[in-house]
Amino acid sequence: MIAFDIETGPLPDEQLRPLCPGFVPPPHPGEFDPATVKCGNLKDAAKIQEKIEAAKQAHQDLVNAFNRQVEEARTAQWAEFLDKAPLSALTGRVLAIGYRSEKATVIHHLDEDRESGEAGLVMRFWHRYRKSKADRRPLVGHNIAGFDIPFLVRRSWLLDIEIPDSVFDSNWRYLDRILVDTMQRWQAGNWRDTFVGLDKLGKCLGLGGKTEGVDGGDFHRLYFGTDEERAKALEYLTRDVELTWLVAQRLGVV
Repeated sequence: MIAFDIETGPLPDEQLRPLCPGFVPPPHPGEFDPATVKCGNLKDAAKIQEKIEAAKQAHQDLVNAFNRQVEEARTAQWAEFLDKAPLSALTGRVLAIGYRSEKATVIHHLDEDRESGEAGLVMRFWHRYRKSKADRRPLVGHNIAGFDIPFLVRRSWLLDIEIPDSVFDSNWRYLDRILVDTMQRWQAGNWRDTFVGLDKLGKCLGLGGKTEGVDGGDFHRLYFGTDEERAKALEYLTRDVELTWLVAQRLGVV
């Protein structure tokens, strides 16, 4: 068998910006209206005026802070959109794919061949799928039915890459049997069972977990960071495919 895992990240900013929902700023505080100040049972004119002046100052503070708050809200919206972008094939792209076989672990990533880029990664995956099918050799991943394969298929459509006809059945419902999902295998036929992550499953099987202190959401930030951070990102993927391999073995995939 061959175990694999993909890591995704957001599209480049110039492609992503037009896809971000339009920003709706918070409402402006408007003009100060003394009539809105509640003075309760106050009768003393000086105290009433003092309360109005305090309210006016508080309102002015809001006005003064408004532009900053708008920019903070704009920045927060973009950060949230960017954080979720790798989860959708419309806003994300494949950054790396790792493979583990009996002989070695191999990691292919975006900057290996800048000329072919993401398209090269995706086409290489489909080539490996075709070879696995011809060799009757399982191509195994964790939650690949829920994420990896749909993401690769959709990116293939968007990149105009040919997808093998046999990846899904004729109704586009079930994966080719050569593609083995260890999460589905763990469900053991109970399709209503809840999602179980690779980290938890690995630990419960006594195989260890994923890389400590890093998760999939960190991958693209590390990958595009310093050389040391990129190495950490690729080490994370290496551990993922090795853990997938070990889990698959424990679950009887051969």
